Amino acid sequence: MSEISLTASMRSNLLSLQQIAKLQDSTQLRLSTGLKVNSAIDNPSSYYTASSLNNRAEDLSALLDSMGQSVQTIKAATEGIEKAEDLLSQMKAIAEQVNTGVYVPEKSYFEKLVGANGAVVSTAEELRAAVDSGKEEICVYGKIDLGDISTSGGINLKENQKLVGVNYYGNFGSEGEEFSSISATATVAGKNLIDITKTGCLISNLNLSYENDIAIGGPAVIRVSGSNANLANLNIKAVYSDDSRNYIDRSAISINASTQIGGNLDINVSGSLGSGIFGHEITFLSDSLTNIKTFGSGSQGVYLNGTRCDINSGAILNIENNGSGNGLYTGGNAVYNINSGAIVNIVTSKNAAGISLRHNSQINIMGNLQIKVIVVFLHRQQIVITESI
Repeated sequence: MSEISLTASMRSNLLSLQQIAKLQDSTQLRLSTGLKVNSAIDNPSSYYTASSLNNRAEDLSALLDSMGQSVQTIKAATEGIEKAEDLLSQMKAIAEQVNTGVYVPEKSYFEKLVGANGAVVSTAEELRAAVDSGKEEICVYGKIDLGDISTSGGINLKENQKLVGVNYYGNFGSEGEEFSSISATATVAGKNLIDITKTGCLISNLNLSYENDIAIGGPAVIRVSGSNANLANLNIKAVYSDDSRNYIDRSAISINASTQIGGNLDINVSGSLGSGIFGHEITFLSDSLTNIKTFGSGSQGVYLNGTRCDINSGAILNIENNGSGNGLYTGGNAVYNINSGAIVNIVTSKNAAGISLRHNSQINIMGNLQIKVIVVFLHRQQIVITESI
């Protein structure tokens, strides 16, 4: 084996290479760790100073995290308190409303119930837009006044449309019973508050009020010419000031196609020669309670103009005629069927008839019919009322 001899210059170069390699390793370590001092051997003073700072930084980070969590907890608590205050306010309002018999949920409640294909309306513009766009279910929220419909006309429902009030969805107290209303006036002939010309329409849980100065042309609060209509839970007031027209042209409800009446119906008609319900193909359902009051000479409770009127078992029909007309009246070729279990009560003045059937008409009484005639005499400045049943 031969020996390798190094000159002084070669040794110097070798040591330099070794030092360069060592520095290269140190540099690579620093690059990979991101630290200039990785151990106490590198620089004891710097190492322990950095270690102390790192520990302090970790403590501060932990403290910062804890502060952040505390802030979020405070925020959540604040939101909870605010929501609790809102809930308490609502509970207080509801309690006050219930205590006074007045409670109607917010509009948003009904918007969820009617869904995307329905509408909740509070103004005449909203009501007309919802009807014209064909919304399936329209809830009247509040009291809507259509004003004078002499030029614009009333409301004409589309096929299968429902026009309802808030109590259609439940009992919301006495205010709910009067909350949903539609009113209008007219000074020309032939204007109806609501027209049903299509099939399958429903009107329910509404207060309807209509005044018309010109009775000719069929002014009615509701006029039905589309089949399979349903009317339920309505409070209707009709006022007609023109006394020169025939009652065929004026009525609270005018029916010219098959119509079912259910729930509670209160009808009040003022004006001579008017009728509570006029038309044909009328069915009072078993759950119906209908109260009709008429005021004025020649007024009719129910005017059946052909075909038939069925008063089903369980139905109650009360007619109070304060004029000189009739309780039940026919225009000819009509049949009243008071079915078993039905009740019909008619109260008239001395100048009125309980029932008047004309031209091949008939009445089939299988239920309970009571006619009461109130006769008032003046006797020594006192009023004595006698009744005949």
